[in-house]
Amino acid sequence: MRDTTSTVTEEGELAGSVKTYDHYDRVIEDKYFDINGDPAQGEEKCAAVQREYTSRNQVSLVRYFDGEGNGTKVNGVYGVKRVYNSYNNLESETSLDAEGNPATNDEGFATTVYDYDLSNSNRVEKYFMYYMDAQGVPTAAKNGAFGYTMLYYPVTRIRVITYIDQNGQPMTIDAGYAILEYENDEAGNCVWESYYDDSHIAVEGPDGYAGVERSYDSEGRLIGERYVDRFNKLTNNQNGVAGWNGYYDEQGNLVITSRYDQNRMLLGD
Repeated sequence: MRDTTSTVTEEGELAGSVKTYDHYDRVIEDKYFDINGDPAQGEEKCAAVQREYTSRNQVSLVRYFDGEGNGTKVNGVYGVKRVYNSYNNLESETSLDAEGNPATNDEGFATTVYDYDLSNSNRVEKYFMYYMDAQGVPTAAKNGAFGYTMLYYPVTRIRVITYIDQNGQPMTIDAGYAILEYENDEAGNCVWESYYDDSHIAVEGPDGYAGVERSYDSEGRLIGERYVDRFNKLTNNQNGVAGWNGYYDEQGNLVITSRYDQNRMLLGD
C-alpha cells in the first residue's frame, strides 16, 4: 500500500488530504485535514472515507468516519453498499446503519434498484430507478416519488428524468414538476434545464421559473444564468432577478458584473 498527500484550497483556506492505495493502486481511504493538520470535512462531508472494491475494480462499499475514527453519518447513513450485475452495471445501492444493516437515508428510502434498456444505446439509453425501504418494500422518497426513469440521448447529451408513482406512472413531486430535462456540455456542465408536468407541459419549478440557461468560463465555472417562463420568455426568479453575468478574479472569487430583471432593467447589488 502507499499514501499520497495533496493540498487544495477550499473557501480561501488551505486544506489537505491523504489518499491510501491498495496493492492494485485503488484508493481505499481518503482522510482530510485543515491547515493545522487537524481532521476536517472533505467533499463527502466527513473527515475520512473508506472504500472496498469488487474483483472488477468497482466500488462495492463506502464507509464514513469522523476525525476520531468513529463511524459518522453522511446523508443520514454510515455507509453505502453497491451491487453490480454481470454486465458491470449498478444493480442496487443500499444505505447502511452503523452495524451495516439497510437504513433509511435523508432522502426517505434505503435502497435504489436499477434497471436498464441499452438495446438501442447509440440513439437513446434508458434507465429505471426504484426506491425501497429497509425491508425491501417499494416506498416513496421524501419528494413523493417511488423512483424515476431517465432517457439519455448521447448525440445531444440531453437527459430526460421522469418521476414515477407506485404504478410506474409519471407523477408530480413536491417541487412542482414531474419531468426534468437538461443538457450537459462536453465538460459535464449543465447548460440548460427545463421543468414539465406529467403531460410534458412546461411549468414553473421551485425557484419561480420554468427553465434556466447557464454559461461557463474556460475552467468550467458558472459565470451567468438566464431564467425563462413556460413560454420561453425572460422571467424573474423568486428574488426578482431574470439573469446575471460575472467572472472570476485572480483569487478565484466570483465577481458579478450585471444583474437584470425580466424587463432587462439593470438591478443594483
